[in-house]
Amino acid sequence: FIALTDRIAEHLRDYGIPDERIAIKPNGLPDPGEPDPLGEGFLYGARLSPEKGLELLLDAWRRHPDGELGTLRIAGDGELRPLAEQVAAERSDVVYLGVQDADGMRAARRASAVVIAPPTWNDVLPTVILEAMASGRPVIGTAVGGIPYLLGAEQQPDLAGWLVQPDPAALAAALALARLEAADRAPVARERYLKFFHPDVLTARLIAIYTELTANSDHPPR
Repeated sequence: FIALTDRIAEHLRDYGIPDERIAIKPNGLPDPGEPDPLGEGFLYGARLSPEKGLELLLDAWRRHPDGELGTLRIAGDGELRPLAEQVAAERSDVVYLGVQDADGMRAARRASAVVIAPPTWNDVLPTVILEAMASGRPVIGTAVGGIPYLLGAEQQPDLAGWLVQPDPAALAAALALARLEAADRAPVARERYLKFFHPDVLTARLIAIYTELTANSDHPPR
């Protein structure tokens, strides 16, 4: 059984699957190349739905005076779009970008210094985090689902960003910290992508998994 993260591996163990039949290999994505210099402010790009944490983020953002954190860019669509539009109309430091294609999201990441991924449910492997790290953007992520694995919770304190509980006060504190520490965490984010989520690394990992299977099999490989 190939698990995307350590949390999925735990889930498989709960079903009685033994450790020796579980291998962890996450998804990855192509290398976009050397990162651009950090931009300014923050980017939230996700489906605008409750489980993706937009309400949590905006609650935390409102705890800071207008303009204190720089710009919050919101990209996406969904049932909470009216909320995004409302806050963008109320505050000068919030910009609603609407639906963006891949080029639009790349431009939004270039313009930003930090990406925010604040789901309130067990999101398995948010691609937005992989895209951020590959682009040299550290991530504020809630400590749910596969996010601790993605950001490198096992290598505290050298995370590829900041892990917080899905709580407005905790997220508000992390926003202020990230504004100060983004430049220091950016190289860590890029290095974590290169070490664990680059296609070359994951292809080698997949080959190793199948090589081990055939080596331990009574049947010759086809």
